[in-house]
Amino acid sequence: MFKRYLFLISLAVYFALLLIVGAATFSTPAAQEAAAQDAPAPPSTPAPVTRYEFSMWRDYEIPAAVRNGLTRPHVAFINTNDSDTTSLATAEPTSDLTVLYYVDPNNANNLYPIIEFSLGTLERVFVSPLGNTVAYLLNDRAGSDERGLWLVDVGSGFGARVINESSLNVRGLSQSPTWSPDGRRMAMVWETGYSADIFEFNLDRSVWGGLVINDSNNFWPAWSPDGRWLAFVSDRVTCPSWVPGDADACDHNEQPALTGGHVYVLNMETGATRRISQEETFEPPYWLDDSTLAFTAGDSFDIFDPSRTLWLGDMNTMQAEPVRLNDSDATLYLAERWTPDGAKVAAQVVDEATNTTEIVIFGRDGGRINTVTAVSFSRYAMDADWSAAGDRLALGGTSGQCPSSLRVLNENYAVISNFNRPTNVCAPRFAPDDSRIAFTGISQDRSAVDGRRDIYVGSRDGLSAVNLTLNLRGQMSLIGWVGPS
Repeated sequence: MFKRYLFLISLAVYFALLLIVGAATFSTPAAQEAAAQDAPAPPSTPAPVTRYEFSMWRDYEIPAAVRNGLTRPHVAFINTNDSDTTSLATAEPTSDLTVLYYVDPNNANNLYPIIEFSLGTLERVFVSPLGNTVAYLLNDRAGSDERGLWLVDVGSGFGARVINESSLNVRGLSQSPTWSPDGRRMAMVWETGYSADIFEFNLDRSVWGGLVINDSNNFWPAWSPDGRWLAFVSDRVTCPSWVPGDADACDHNEQPALTGGHVYVLNMETGATRRISQEETFEPPYWLDDSTLAFTAGDSFDIFDPSRTLWLGDMNTMQAEPVRLNDSDATLYLAERWTPDGAKVAAQVVDEATNTTEIVIFGRDGGRINTVTAVSFSRYAMDADWSAAGDRLALGGTSGQCPSSLRVLNENYAVISNFNRPTNVCAPRFAPDDSRIAFTGISQDRSAVDGRRDIYVGSRDGLSAVNLTLNLRGQMSLIGWVGPS
């Protein structure tokens, strides 16, 4: 109880300070324009600065088993329209709720509702790795009094709206809040007049602060597993400034939307920033471990010259190296999944000359380890995950293109799962403790809802599966594993 009141008091103190300081706290264009009164008129009007605020504080009814912290991994998912009946007038489900759940994989009856939303108002949900904090975005259908980005401290049960915006798009590019490993800090990207910058919200102090702020665009932040590093992408090499009047300023009219940039890392202990990549990337970077950063180079959606290569950055040397298959001239590597130690990768390797796609497992030295022939996926349709030990590889589909049941390969890359129910398996994910696999699939059992995609957990070998959402109605959407490893 003391923790909850302390959280509320800190929100009130900061809200009072925010009113005193004003919304200009994070607004830099006014100061920039005052310092350059003789500068030419801006070529285009910058987007309005996002309003950081605290409002509509709430006490959420979080189940006690979750408030006290998860002691083992759980599966997080979204359920919509949990109803057995429909309205005769509209033929719509009578339920008006969307619910975020955590479920115990050992017992599907241990189903914990975390947050409920009115139907159609929830845009996106972002759950921290431990499940102890949740951010969610409500759209305009929630009304001006509800829309925006909300944060919930699951442990205390308190939450508040922190940004009054119904979209996370920044200059045409979608951004996602990124949680630190302990779930107490959240990195966010917002426009600050002429450029995009990265800010941090600290839940323990209930304050916003700047992480990466300059006159270029900085986006796609990603925390390292130990919280020491923050990787991000910046266009500062090609455009040092977007401020009209600067000698090296770029023109918003010539490039109105974000596209890509180079990969940088911020040392959270020293504040030093280093560039890791020499090649441009058009996708967010991601971490394999505390000191290994993975990213791509090239644009796979360039219809005239598609290319996508794999790179690994080493935080010890501050160098990056490409990883490519030695016995192939391919430049298009898709749906890559690295082992946790970064020693090998499974990917779709596309030969543009023959227009063929194969699933290949190869090492950092480029040597081919295995070619998977047990299952095939169309281009951009494969999803996979390695076990923590790197001795199991689970294969499935993505984006509804899921042609088979769960396929799990052992250390010799032979398929060991022949369990054909459910079918149409998508998004397989090993638990943090390596004990099970969560995935979505369509059941063939008569007791299940015909044709509905449910959420399952199976053994790490894929030889069995339990439906976790059998007792719910409506639609399911898997978020992933939360809780300790």
